[in-house]
Amino acid sequence: MTDWTLYLVTDPDLAGGPDNVPHIVSQAISGGVSVVQLRDKRATRGEIRQHAQALCEVTGNIPLFINDYVDIAAELGLHAHIGQSDTRYVEARKLLPDHLMLGLSIETHEQLITVIADAQEAGVRLPDVIGIGPVRATSTKPDHAAPLGVEGVAAIARTAVCYGIATVAIGGVDKQCASKLQAVDGACVVSAIMAAQDPHAAARELRGAFVQVPRVLSIAGTDPTGGAGAQADVKSITAAGGYGMNVVTALVAQNTHGVRSVHTPPLEFLDEQLDAVFSDVAVDAIKIGMLATVDTIATVQAWLDMYPSPVVVLDPVMIATSGDRLIDADAEQALRQLARRVDVITPNIPELAVLVGEQPASTFAEAVEQARHFNRGTATTVIVKGGHLTGTEVENAVVEPDGNVTVVRAPRVETMNTHGTGCSLSSALATRIAAGDTVAEALQWSIKWLHEAIAHGADLRVGQPGGHGPVDHGYRARQVL
Repeated sequence: MTDWTLYLVTDPDLAGGPDNVPHIVSQAISGGVSVVQLRDKRATRGEIRQHAQALCEVTGNIPLFINDYVDIAAELGLHAHIGQSDTRYVEARKLLPDHLMLGLSIETHEQLITVIADAQEAGVRLPDVIGIGPVRATSTKPDHAAPLGVEGVAAIARTAVCYGIATVAIGGVDKQCASKLQAVDGACVVSAIMAAQDPHAAARELRGAFVQVPRVLSIAGTDPTGGAGAQADVKSITAAGGYGMNVVTALVAQNTHGVRSVHTPPLEFLDEQLDAVFSDVAVDAIKIGMLATVDTIATVQAWLDMYPSPVVVLDPVMIATSGDRLIDADAEQALRQLARRVDVITPNIPELAVLVGEQPASTFAEAVEQARHFNRGTATTVIVKGGHLTGTEVENAVVEPDGNVTVVRAPRVETMNTHGTGCSLSSALATRIAAGDTVAEALQWSIKWLHEAIAHGADLRVGQPGGHGPVDHGYRARQVL
């Protein structure tokens, strides 16, 4: 399934020249852009071909559309987009192979009705996506039609959805406007990203504004008692304001007293689960938990490559609370490599030590230095969790690749109800980032929520004495009832 959530149209003038476009696009994709359209009104046909090939190097599996030049799109195996003044839709559709998508600009409801009738009469496929606009007046296209406003866009979108046509709103779309465009499948932007000082941050904010309920996928093992793993992930995602989904990597027989056994389903079934999600749902964030084997890690990585997500948070499940290693040395090494390719990792103190090949930190300052050691030369942010340390306060930190550190503190709760805290934190964190928070803001929200959940976990009365009971994921939600 194509994720239309954030559609970027390039503009070399705003980028400071066509040579700068690939870098901006790469940064924007890392921030959550899910579709890219190459538009350059001044370029020659040869230059368009060159620019398209350059963009292919950075877009990877992100759909890339070429504006106007349908023949070049067909030649390069890329998707195409046309406007009302370009090649007639039916003719353009016949130029493209069936597996390639064709988009169309729509400025009025009448234009949509006309193209539907023309396509049906000619026996060709309807547009795969329409760009509806302008929403507001915009300087990037001075010859635009009269602005439609949010309601005008919604009216056209309602007709399009009846015919299975995807919709994106374009023209004057910024963060404030994106939050109101819930009738369409995505927000299409130009200057809001192309002219931004930080395209990554701009894309992340725009996606967070448009996606009011983040769709978050947990890839993890299970816990039949509901305190950890996939079950805790869904509860945490819901508590953080998202819609939770699960792909199960391992069936774990565990309770508040420990793990009894682990069953790893066949890799074919893992593939089928991942395909079932990605072929049907646009995923805004992924939280990864237990990956017990090298083959499991490789399979998950392959799907991440095929379906890049704006946010990937890895909770590197490697060491149990008892100190026991949960995965073998080969899987540990594979997990280290995966950890360097995701956006955020949330190891506990022993797991952080394994990642850097050192002894567990005995102080918070040592843990922060280990995090800096790990993410040096990467794009991965490390969350340092101080729960394994001592003191009346628990210190946690966001350690960014540039060395910047943000500390978030919470009072320590003396309790046995700590089962699944790592799963819960990473899932809430992924959800809040997908909702548009910075990593530091997401950690602040998640720590405050988790502190409340830990403090009230014992009230659930789940598990026999002597075990590590669950936290109360739903405590905050029940306070507003």
